Order: sequence, then structure tokens, then C-alpha cells
Amino acid sequence: MACLTIESVSKRFGDLPVLKDLSFEVDEGSIFGFIGKNGSGKTTTMKIIVGLLKADQGTVTIEGRRVTFGETATNRLVGFLPDVPEFYGFMNALEYLTFCGRIAGMSQADILRKAQELLTLVGLTGAETRRLKGYSRGMKQRLGIAQALIHDPVLLICDEPTSALDPVGRAELLGILSLVRERTTILFSTHILADVERICDYVGVLDNGAIALQGKLDTIKRMHRSDSIVIELDRRAQGAGTRVGCADGGLAQGAGRGASCEEVGLPQGTAPPAGRPVQGIAPPAGGPTCDPALQAVDRLRQLPFVRSVEWRDGLIRVGVRSVETDGKLLLAELAGGPFTVLRYQVQEPTLENLYREVVA
Repeated sequence: MACLTIESVSKRFGDLPVLKDLSFEVDEGSIFGFIGKNGSGKTTTMKIIVGLLKADQGTVTIEGRRVTFGETATNRLVGFLPDVPEFYGFMNALEYLTFCGRIAGMSQADILRKAQELLTLVGLTGAETRRLKGYSRGMKQRLGIAQALIHDPVLLICDEPTSALDPVGRAELLGILSLVRERTTILFSTHILADVERICDYVGVLDNGAIALQGKLDTIKRMHRSDSIVIELDRRAQGAGTRVGCADGGLAQGAGRGASCEEVGLPQGTAPPAGRPVQGIAPPAGGPTCDPALQAVDRLRQLPFVRSVEWRDGLIRVGVRSVETDGKLLLAELAGGPFTVLRYQVQEPTLENLYREVVA
């Protein structure tokens, strides 16, 4: 059953269309990763969900109750955690949660019970009487989660909650959100795609005001699978025949899963046979010596089975549909070139690769 339903929502600011017939659902008990470039319409969507903006057309419902601009009835169903929450520095955590609970119409007994429960959940037990002006950024984010949950919302909206945190703070906050999912549904907006992969069940990619891709994260990664092959060339070894170094009976391995010689169709411990020079890789006869990496990138982009080529940090990343078949063709194209392949590494598809493909 859907906790949040957005159906055919459009919004313009003057002559600028921001949302264009936007539709998606967030299932109960899930963490939905809501991602997209700056200006794609994420913040506008979240403001419409909480009734701060009026949609030009379309409907938004939370557990079947329609959201209406300017009315607060559905706001009682929603908790909100911004990227940088602000607090009254003269208060302590317990006082602030009491203040929020009173605004939500809770009884004093329920406020005290819920506040203590949430302070324990977010790891602020022992710091509840400290003035908030002395809290660190990470502590403020923890308290932000507590205030967003004080009234038991059915939907928690998190707007880039980890963007201002250090790696330790990010990990701690993501761990808390993973626990919170047992209490509420979460709409998680962020630019940090690794965070989405870590905690989200579903993902929606917003591009130019419309959903470009949505669904269960594991499913869409499998359906849009695009293996990535990382190649490192010895850019100093020009004029030598191409060879692929095999270590321990396999091709050179990096941080990820290394491809074996069998995976690319090579006998154990051997290199690809020397072949004809590959056009676009070998330096032109009588001309200036060219960087083999630049030549390889240019050639690889022309191959029909290559989906993407990126040269970054001294490595060539090649996107292919299937490494088992296309990896052999890739090495065949490189064989005979004027350089040495130092590393050939297969990386599993990531959300970042998929995101780049969808919003490019």
C-alpha cells in the first residue's frame, strides 16, 4: 500500500515549468531515495507535499488524505528533517522536544515518554540538558530526527540530511534512519548516491521536472545493468606490443572484482597475441608521438558495443552491456597497440553510473 501518492502534479514559476506531470508512489515502510540534479524540482515537490506550495494541477495524498495548500490537517502526518536544522540555542534538547510536542497537540505525559524514547534512539541520552548552542552539527542532526518523529508521523521527509556531516557523522545518521524505518516511511532526498545505495529500497530519479526512472533499487540496477571495465595504460611504454599482466593466473586486480583471464577469453598466464596496429591508437607514422590513453579513448568511443567511455584520474572507464562477451572484444581491439595494459578491472554497476546514464 502506498503511503505517499503524487499524481500528475505540475508547477510553474512564471514562464518556467518546474514540475511536469509528475507521478510516483512511496510504499509504506520503505525508504525512497529521491534524487536529481540541482533545479530538477526536488525541493518544489517536497514543499507541495507539506502544503507550503500550491500545485498548478494534480493531487498529492498521504495515506489516502489529500494535501491542500494552506491547511495543516495532513501536516500532522508528516515529519521533516532539513539539511541544516535550526534550533533555539538557549533551550536544551528536552525543552525543545517538549516545545515541539505541545505544538503538535500532545499531552505532557506523552511528550515526556516520547522525548526520552527518541533521545535514546538518536544517541543523545546524557546530553538532553545541554544548551543547544553547544551542540555539534552531528548532534543537531540527531536532534532534528527526534523532533521530526515526536508526533509519530507516517511519513518522514529528509532533505539532504547528510550533506553537511563528516564521514563518521554520515554513517551514524544513516544508521539511525535505518532504525527509524521500523516506525515510519521515509522520503530521502540527497546528492550522495552512496547513501541511497546503503539504506534505500526504492529510488526515483527526477530530471527536468519529471521522473526519468523509478522502482526497486535492486531491480532497476539489474534491468539497466551496465558493467564497467577499468583500464590503466602504461603511457610511457610506446612502441611496445600490447600485453596484459596476469597475476596469480589472472588479470591484474584492483579494489573491486578483478576479471580473470578466462572471463576475457585468454589462457591462464598469457597475454593477448600481437596483432595489427589498431587505427586511432597507434601514433601516426611520421607524426608526433601521441598519448596512448587519448588515442585509446578516441578509438573506444567508436566501438558499437561500448556504451560509455570516461577518462579520469589516469584510468579509462568503459561501460559495456556484458563484460563476459564485450570484454573479449575490448581486449581484441586493444591488442597490438603501442602500450602496455597495466590493469584490467571489472566493476559492478553502481547507482552513480546509472544516474549518469539517465540524466546525461
